[in-house]
Amino acid sequence: MLPRLVDLYHDYKDIHQLQLLAGKAGLSSSVSWVYMTEDIGNIPYLRGLELVITTGLASAGRPNWLASLIEQLLSSSCSGLIINVGTYIHIEDISPEVLALCDSQGFPLFSMPWEVHISDVMQDFCNRIFLHIYQGSALTKLFQELLKPSDPSPDLCAAFAEHGFLPEDRYTALITDGAVSPVWLRGCLDARTYKYHFFPHADGLLLIFQNCAGEDIADFLEKLYDSSLSSQSETAGKETYPFFSGVGEPSASLRDLPYSLRQAVQARQTAQRLGKPYLFFRDLGVERLFLSIPDTSVLEQICLEALGPLEQYDCLNHTLLADTLAVYFQMHENIQDTADAMYTHRNTINYRMKKIRSILTLDLDHPDDRLMLMAACRIRKTDIVSRYLDHNRRNSDSISISSNKRR
Repeated sequence: MLPRLVDLYHDYKDIHQLQLLAGKAGLSSSVSWVYMTEDIGNIPYLRGLELVITTGLASAGRPNWLASLIEQLLSSSCSGLIINVGTYIHIEDISPEVLALCDSQGFPLFSMPWEVHISDVMQDFCNRIFLHIYQGSALTKLFQELLKPSDPSPDLCAAFAEHGFLPEDRYTALITDGAVSPVWLRGCLDARTYKYHFFPHADGLLLIFQNCAGEDIADFLEKLYDSSLSSQSETAGKETYPFFSGVGEPSASLRDLPYSLRQAVQARQTAQRLGKPYLFFRDLGVERLFLSIPDTSVLEQICLEALGPLEQYDCLNHTLLADTLAVYFQMHENIQDTADAMYTHRNTINYRMKKIRSILTLDLDHPDDRLMLMAACRIRKTDIVSRYLDHNRRNSDSISISSNKRR
């Protein structure tokens, strides 16, 4: 958790005689640190969200120095710039073009009289940053405690309330993988009004939204991915995603947040499997039933009973009967559509379906058996039963080896 520039400005503008000259639209950004510089060459080494202070010492005889500095600060995702005016740069030296640049980019530009000590400004701002970081760390520890298997204590809920996260509010978990830059992510979040907190979790970043509508989260994700894709160079004309995200269902209360997190993780895994940038758990359809079953051995047994004979036959004979049955159900049991989807002739599909019927222990024409087979095919598509598939293939391989030995 970091302080916002708008709060620092409002709290200290009178004390340090700060004046906002341009870039008001960017005041909602966070501030990670305060950095004093006179050398443009050092700017690329910044990590992002720094509030920079300069006296303009290096600007003498260089009329474009300030514009160049601001362009470098923009490229390094800095939060804003304070100019200590009165000796090396005067207010009248700041051109309309520089002000227009800051306004167009939403980059806050402040002036501060020469008489104000830069060290005082840095001390006040950095103390506030340290306080927010401490509070953010404390909040992260609370969420980590909440996500443990044990039930949260009343004291834990009271501690959340002190940070403005009320137990009766609704919370939504969003999980992304480890390729996301926290600084960049915070920059995308700062422009929004809803309350959030994020921190590293497992191999990614966990975002927790408080009382945030699903439409707002979807809008945030769209802009997040648009920003990430626009910063990439096109790869052979193919759209690629630098990271994948999943969003759980809103929890009924703070205590139910772990359920939303589990759903978010499952949605992200499905998004990665399908090659989609993000998915909401609510969009997974009937798969939500399978993903919500904690004992995956039940699902593995369904696959084994329904599709085991086909899987073993495919492994022994290098056929695609299990895949054909899955596509057949996906195509609403239409032979021609199945053939088109698998790029083969309808006679081939007819032959395969006849073979499938002869191998299966279940009756494709019986409603209960057909439902069992359809469920098994849907489970087979997910990552839930990978252990079953690996086990089944190993058994098939051993059968194949034994058969070869007998030959």
